[in-house]
Amino acid sequence: MSCFALPISLCAQMQSIIAKFWWSGSDDKRKIAWVSWKKICKAKKEGGLGFRNLRAFNLAMLAKQAWRFIQSPQSLCARVFKAKYFPHVSFLQACSRPGSSYAWNSIMEGKKIIDSGIAWRVGDGKSIDARKESWISTAKYMKPLGQINVPADCKASDFIDASSATWDRDKLAATFSPQEVGNILRLPLSRRLPPDKLFWPLNKHGFNTVKSGYYRACEIINKDEASPSTVDDQNGLWKLLWRCPILPKIRHFLWRICHGTLPCNDNLMKRSVPVMNVCPRCGDMQ
Repeated sequence: MSCFALPISLCAQMQSIIAKFWWSGSDDKRKIAWVSWKKICKAKKEGGLGFRNLRAFNLAMLAKQAWRFIQSPQSLCARVFKAKYFPHVSFLQACSRPGSSYAWNSIMEGKKIIDSGIAWRVGDGKSIDARKESWISTAKYMKPLGQINVPADCKASDFIDASSATWDRDKLAATFSPQEVGNILRLPLSRRLPPDKLFWPLNKHGFNTVKSGYYRACEIINKDEASPSTVDDQNGLWKLLWRCPILPKIRHFLWRICHGTLPCNDNLMKRSVPVMNVCPRCGDMQ
C-alpha cells in the first residue's frame, strides 16, 4: 500500500470482509450491519470506532512517498524518477502521462493529497507564485482570495523590500484587499531572507505524516458526503464514554445505545426482521 494504489473495488471488498467479521465474528456469515462503515471509520471522538478507510489510508501512504520526493530530491529513487518523468520541471509540476509505470501513477495519486494541503513558508519569496500558491499561513485559506490587481507571473518577492527585509506596505495595499494585507503583514520575515521552504501545515512540526495525510484524504473522499454523528458531541460525550473506567465491551454497548442500534424488537422491525413488537419482559405493546 505504500508503493501502489490499490483498486477501489479491492479496498471495498476488503472493507466488506472486515465489516462482516466485526458484526458476526466470521467473514463467511452475514448479519445486520447496524452502523454504516463510513460512520465506523470516524474517529472515536466524532462518534465512530476509529476503523481505517483503506482507500484513504492507501492514499496517505502514497502521499508520504510523494513527500519524500520533495524533501529528498537527491535520493536515488527521486533522481531516477525525475530523469524519466519530469526532467525539466519540479516534482510539484510533474504529472502522470500515457505510458507511465503503475508505480509512477500511484505516486501521482498520493501527490494529489500533497497538492491539496502543502504550503510555502516565506523566505525571500522568489519561488512563490503570489496569485496561485498557498503562502499566507496566517489566513484560514492560505491562497490570496481578495486579489485586486495581481499579475500572472507575480512572485511574493515583489512585495518584499530586500534592503530592510520587510513587507512593502504600499505595493501590498495596491494589489490585495485590506484583509489580505493584514494577513500578509503578520507573516514574519527573516533578516537573512533564506530560500522559500515548503511545509505541511496539517502537522505541528511542518512535515507530512501518514496520520495527517490520512485525515486529509478522508476529507477529500467525504467532502461531498457530510454525515454528522447521530448524537451531538457538544459536551464531549464521546470522549467521556471512551474514558470510562469500565470493560471495553460495556463501553461498546454504551456506544451502540447512543447510536440507537441495539437489536431490540423495535429496531429489528425497522430492519424488516419478523418479530413481535412487544416487550419480552412484560408483554406490553411498544
